[in-house]
Amino acid sequence: MSYLSPAFHSRSEEEILFLKKIDKNSGFSIFWIDIVQPLLRHVQARHLLEIGSYRGDHTRLLAKYCNDHNGTLIIIEPVILSSLQKIVDHSKNIKLFATTSREAMPLISTPLDAVMLEGDLNYQTVYGDLLDIERFVNRQKTTFPLIFLRATGWPYARRDMYYDPTNMPVGGIHSFQHKGMSHWSSSLEPGMINYPFANARQEGGQCNGVLTAAEDFIKKNLSLEIFTLPIHNGISILYVKGSSADVFIQDCFCPGSSLISLLETVEVARLNSIINELKGHQRSNDDLMGIWENRFHRLIKRIFGIMRRT
Repeated sequence: MSYLSPAFHSRSEEEILFLKKIDKNSGFSIFWIDIVQPLLRHVQARHLLEIGSYRGDHTRLLAKYCNDHNGTLIIIEPVILSSLQKIVDHSKNIKLFATTSREAMPLISTPLDAVMLEGDLNYQTVYGDLLDIERFVNRQKTTFPLIFLRATGWPYARRDMYYDPTNMPVGGIHSFQHKGMSHWSSSLEPGMINYPFANARQEGGQCNGVLTAAEDFIKKNLSLEIFTLPIHNGISILYVKGSSADVFIQDCFCPGSSLISLLETVEVARLNSIINELKGHQRSNDDLMGIWENRFHRLIKRIFGIMRRT
């Protein structure tokens, strides 16, 4: 048995091995052993859909789960990286659609127990994916599946991000800039969090952000409920009211308002560290630029001094 300090709760060997691999840069998969896997096991989910896989970090966990539970995993990912392809090649229970969710969803006929929605982080894409899942449910005449939705906390809860703005529908995109974000500013700032991406200029308002899309969707689907944890960029679960998942979530996951505030405080502290690190890089770059500018100016003065003497 691997050692884990008794200051932490007792964990299984599998969980300890998982904990050894995660760090502050871990993405959606950080919720696996405490949120996603326990709920999948409780509802006895076997047929899973992952929309958006990227490198396959979460896919690897889902594939193992399906192998262990005689299940199937459907993946929708238009850009197939080598790391993801290796996972697909080593599993007999995976079906891959190398296209967009809008094109792939009508092709799926297997009943779905749960969906991992990890695609583009903007209102139009998330709302569109939820509508496609609803159409699938109506077509198959099945119960609405569990939906695990990432990035429902800051920064994209109330702000859009576009991986490729040219692929967005007309009228479905906010004014954007390739600048970063700070949770202490409503406007974008150079060099801050996720500065290479196309981020909406302003935060909040109608049809803006991942969580806004999920909330608007369930307002029109009164049989559904949403549960959100505001930590590590956020995770939300959409589920049917009164279902087995509903009971499990209420009994095992739902914290009180004080604990929610504590989770937000912990998240702000994490984000503060990232922002301070980015600002430190900026100061270092500015200092380095200043050093080279001073050296350049001294060199120019020396050259002109030599020219005057000759």
